[in-house]
Amino acid sequence: MNTSNRKAGRPWQRIRRAILAAEPLCRLCLAKGRVAVAVEIDHEVPLAKGGTDDPANLRPLCRDCHLDATCRQFGRRPKPRIGNDGWPID
Repeated sequence: MNTSNRKAGRPWQRIRRAILAAEPLCRLCLAKGRVAVAVEIDHEVPLAKGGTDDPANLRPLCRDCHLDATCRQFGRRPKPRIGNDGWPID
């Protein structure tokens, strides 16, 4: 993994707080007509694939969307989410 571009500690926390304050809802859920609170910041182009911590490369996502996006970015199939009724969601 290319960690030379990764911000850590206080600088990353400032970026994270600013993005979540500006856009508190999950961007991918909103695109699907759902409302979910964003709790994680996703790199649209992962750092491991040459992405940066530039705000244009960052998007706020809920936990489920972040897991799905990360799986897809690295060529893995996301696990299906199961609702309380036992049927897959989406």
